[in-house]
Amino acid sequence: MADDEELDRVSDIDLVGGEGSALAPGRPITVHWMKGRSRSYKVGSSAKPVLSLAFNDRCDVIVATVVAGKEPAAQEQAVLTFLNGDLVLHWAEQVLGL
Repeated sequence: MADDEELDRVSDIDLVGGEGSALAPGRPITVHWMKGRSRSYKVGSSAKPVLSLAFNDRCDVIVATVVAGKEPAAQEQAVLTFLNGDLVLHWAEQVLGL
Protein backbone atom coordinates (compact mmCIF):
# COMPACT_ATOMS: atom_id res chain seq x y z
CA MET A 1 0.00 0.00 0.00
CA ALA A 2 1.87 2.97 -1.29
CA ASP A 3 -0.66 5.71 -0.52
CA ASP A 4 -4.24 6.56 0.44
CA GLU A 5 -5.48 6.31 -3.16
CA GLU A 6 -4.37 2.68 -3.32
CA LEU A 7 -6.00 1.94 0.05
CA ASP A 8 -9.23 3.56 -1.16
CA ARG A 9 -9.19 1.30 -4.25
CA VAL A 10 -8.76 -1.99 -2.37
CA SER A 11 -10.77 -1.29 0.79
CA ASP A 12 -14.09 -3.06 1.28
CA ILE A 13 -16.01 -0.16 2.79
CA ASP A 14 -18.71 -0.47 0.13
CA LEU A 15 -19.69 -3.81 1.70
CA VAL A 16 -20.68 -1.94 4.86
CA GLY A 17 -23.20 0.35 3.23
CA GLY A 18 -22.25 2.29 0.14
CA GLU A 19 -20.05 5.26 -0.60
CA GLY A 20 -17.52 6.28 1.99
CA SER A 21 -15.71 9.49 2.74
CA ALA A 22 -12.37 9.57 4.50
CA LEU A 23 -12.29 11.14 7.96
CA ALA A 24 -8.53 11.76 7.92
CA PRO A 25 -5.39 10.89 5.98
CA GLY A 26 -4.26 7.27 6.19
CA ARG A 27 -1.41 6.04 8.35
CA PRO A 28 1.32 3.48 7.66
CA ILE A 29 0.95 0.14 9.49
CA THR A 30 2.94 -3.06 9.84
CA VAL A 31 1.37 -6.52 10.17
CA HIS A 32 4.06 -9.11 10.82
CA TRP A 33 6.54 -8.48 7.96
CA MET A 34 3.96 -6.81 5.70
CA LYS A 35 3.57 -3.05 5.23
CA GLY A 36 0.31 -1.28 4.58
CA ARG A 37 -2.03 1.58 5.51
CA SER A 38 -4.98 2.23 7.78
CA ARG A 39 -7.68 4.87 7.30
CA SER A 40 -10.99 5.86 8.92
CA TYR A 41 -14.13 6.49 6.87
CA LYS A 42 -17.78 7.50 7.27
CA VAL A 43 -19.93 5.13 5.22
CA GLY A 44 -23.47 5.34 3.88
CA SER A 45 -26.37 7.60 4.72
CA SER A 46 -26.16 6.69 8.42
CA ALA A 47 -22.46 7.72 8.40
CA LYS A 48 -21.27 4.49 10.03
CA PRO A 49 -17.67 4.88 11.19
CA VAL A 50 -15.43 2.28 9.55
CA LEU A 51 -11.73 1.50 9.84
CA SER A 52 -10.08 -0.03 6.78
CA LEU A 53 -6.63 -1.63 6.90
CA ALA A 54 -4.78 -3.12 3.95
CA PHE A 55 -1.33 -4.69 3.84
CA ASN A 56 0.55 -6.75 1.33
CA ASP A 57 3.18 -9.38 0.68
CA ARG A 58 4.44 -8.89 -2.87
CA CYS A 59 1.26 -9.14 -5.02
CA ASP A 60 -1.00 -10.58 -2.27
CA VAL A 61 -3.14 -7.99 -0.47
CA ILE A 62 -5.08 -8.59 2.74
CA VAL A 63 -7.84 -6.13 3.65
CA ALA A 64 -9.52 -5.85 7.05
CA THR A 65 -12.67 -3.75 7.46
CA VAL A 66 -13.97 -2.93 10.93
CA VAL A 67 -17.30 -1.30 11.72
CA ALA A 68 -16.11 0.93 14.53
CA GLY A 69 -17.49 3.16 17.23
CA LYS A 70 -17.47 6.94 17.19
CA GLU A 71 -13.66 7.04 17.06
CA PRO A 72 -12.53 4.39 14.55
CA ALA A 73 -8.89 5.49 14.66
CA ALA A 74 -8.87 4.86 18.42
CA GLN A 75 -9.61 1.17 17.74
CA GLU A 76 -6.69 0.80 15.33
CA GLN A 77 -4.26 -0.54 17.95
CA ALA A 78 -6.67 -3.28 19.05
CA VAL A 79 -7.20 -4.34 15.44
CA LEU A 80 -3.44 -4.33 14.76
CA THR A 81 -2.84 -6.43 17.87
CA PHE A 82 -5.33 -9.00 16.55
CA LEU A 83 -3.88 -8.95 13.02
CA ASN A 84 -0.35 -9.37 14.40
CA GLY A 85 -1.42 -12.39 16.46
CA ASP A 86 -0.65 -16.02 15.73
CA LEU A 87 -4.20 -16.81 14.54
CA VAL A 88 -4.02 -14.42 11.57
CA LEU A 89 -0.42 -15.41 10.82
CA HIS A 90 -1.32 -19.12 10.66
CA TRP A 91 -4.39 -18.34 8.54
CA ALA A 92 -2.29 -16.34 6.05
CA GLU A 93 0.31 -19.11 5.88
CA GLN A 94 -2.29 -21.83 5.32
CA VAL A 95 -4.81 -20.09 3.07
CA LEU A 96 -2.58 -17.72 1.13
CA GLY A 97 0.67 -19.67 1.25
CA LEU A 98 2.56 -16.68 2.63
